[in-house]
Amino acid sequence: MTPEQIAQIEKIVEEVLQAQANIPDQIEKQMLVVIGATQSPLQQIFQNLQTCMQDGWKIRIILSALATKVINLNLIYSTFEKEDILVDSEIGDIPALVESHS
Repeated sequence: MTPEQIAQIEKIVEEVLQAQANIPDQIEKQMLVVIGATQSPLQQIFQNLQTCMQDGWKIRIILSALATKVINLNLIYSTFEKEDILVDSEIGDIPALVESHS
């Protein structure tokens, strides 16, 4: 992942954090995060996602099969619930999963 892509992801997460203040509490806030293979550190991104979780967001993560081989999975599993972490090769209906998240 290039520094430009990382900056773009960080910008999107920041926009989500700012926009979430405008979502009424009655609406379930869901976020679907897709992580591909990267050699870049993900700690800051996970910190931002933890902030979203503290603000009431339900976060599901889809990992590419290659990502499971090159990134530190302990960081992901220590931050998120195991049932909220999916590997793309194990998902039968990705379009339905994507449509079910805001």
